[in-house]
Amino acid sequence: MRTFDAAVIGAGIHGLTAAYHLHRLGCRDIVIFEQFTIGNDRGSSHGDYCKLKNMTVLENTRVDAFEIHDDRIEFRTSRGAFESGKCIITAGPWTGKLLSVPRCPLVPARHVTAGASDDPDVECPPGAAAIDDLLQFLRAQLAVPVEHCIHAETCFYTNTPTEDYVIDVHPNDRRVAIGAGFSGHGFKLAPVTGRILAELVMHGRSTVEEFNNHRGMFSLNVNPPR
Repeated sequence: MRTFDAAVIGAGIHGLTAAYHLHRLGCRDIVIFEQFTIGNDRGSSHGDYCKLKNMTVLENTRVDAFEIHDDRIEFRTSRGAFESGKCIITAGPWTGKLLSVPRCPLVPARHVTAGASDDPDVECPPGAAAIDDLLQFLRAQLAVPVEHCIHAETCFYTNTPTEDYVIDVHPNDRRVAIGAGFSGHGFKLAPVTGRILAELVMHGRSTVEEFNNHRGMFSLNVNPPR
């Protein structure tokens, strides 16, 4: 079983920036698990790519579960078992499945912020009616005529009841941090959310005072509807 200093689950924009900040803070042996390929269209940030030094990136590697032990965190993946000392989970719509914590507020859905939840493991391309509705809207709103659709795809949002992010440590262990619920309004903040997540697992506290002053807003288990 290979052992790392830290692991990041999910290679979207938030996972990659978290890995960057882990390295910046002195963590050298880092593994990034990505169940698809970097640049996939299954999340909401589409796995935007950045060059990472001295890191092991395992694409097409699904993390099915993890177990927290006193001296390590063990991961069961499609490539076998791994372990690390710290972990950051930025798995988008799969985050809730991994956590299995009571009252988890994370709800995945197909590019919407309301309505029924969806299973991110079930692929569902946009139907003709949905594409036609979008084309009609664009034709009504844009001065330049829209004649036809070249390509359409559906990505998953990860929602919370308040539409606030989850940036928190695991309720059972502070060596594990969770970042989720960014869909639709979190991409632009990825450098700072990655920094906060890395600081939480490395030092237990962020240097971003605005986050510290409002930390309860981003809690995993304290996220009730307003």
